[in-house]
Amino acid sequence: MFFVSSLFFDSSGKEVYFDELSHVVPEFFLIPSTFAVQKIIRPRPEYILRYPVSAKVENGHLVCAKKKDKPSFSKKTKHKHLDLECCLDPDEWPNPYCTYR
Repeated sequence: MFFVSSLFFDSSGKEVYFDELSHVVPEFFLIPSTFAVQKIIRPRPEYILRYPVSAKVENGHLVCAKKKDKPSFSKKTKHKHLDLECCLDPDEWPNPYCTYR
């Protein structure tokens, strides 16, 4: 059955008007009236995307500015956070602006 403005077409292509259809199949129109409208709750992003603070540009890409970086857990924060130096540590999310080697 296809819906076009105020008339329907059955499988044989015959026009069936809205009034006729509501008498033949009343549950077709009663079922949607029982649905409850739900508010969509979008998840809050886990971190805010920020541009790296200290990184160097190499061949057009942002890379770690430290020559001998030793990845370690942060002593300041206990939870995961965004990498702002392009030197990825175990408790950091990768920054999409950075290129990691």
